[in-house]
Amino acid sequence: MPEIQTKDKLITLEELGAAINAKAGVTSVNSQTGAVSLTPANIGAVNTSAVIDIPHGGTEATTAAQARANLGLNGISTTQAQPGVTPVNDGQTHNINVIADCWVCASFHITGNVNGGIILTRNGVPIIMNENTNGACNYWANAQFQCEAGAILQYILSSNATDSHIYFYTV
Repeated sequence: MPEIQTKDKLITLEELGAAINAKAGVTSVNSQTGAVSLTPANIGAVNTSAVIDIPHGGTEATTAAQARANLGLNGISTTQAQPGVTPVNDGQTHNINVIADCWVCASFHITGNVNGGIILTRNGVPIIMNENTNGACNYWANAQFQCEAGAILQYILSSNATDSHIYFYTV
């Protein structure tokens, strides 16, 4: 019978198995190989066949409005602080005066067969700058940042652009 030396005494695998069994609820220890048989029940594991399905993210709702109501979040909403802007791709500098504290979400989708670029600044500080394309392209430039009422955004869009927008949201 193989034996294992411990700090205080020499024990056999059978003794080790009995000790493990007593502590962990192990069902069996093979004294020949030392293999320990464990079951989910004797180590406290959850029975996977009893896992509860949580439909619709746990809200029991089928729409976003119902989910917010069921989670008690109707007092939280996102509203647009001012009208969205669809940038003009004329290469000119355009000013946008921010009328309320908000988050700005800017998205520029450039497509075309000409060279072009995007410059977006807030109070003169570049947010997106010189996102130049050379020739045929399909390119996205995005930015999300906080803005205070009274801030001035400026953009220059000198390319063939589609689906380009700047949105202003408050929470």
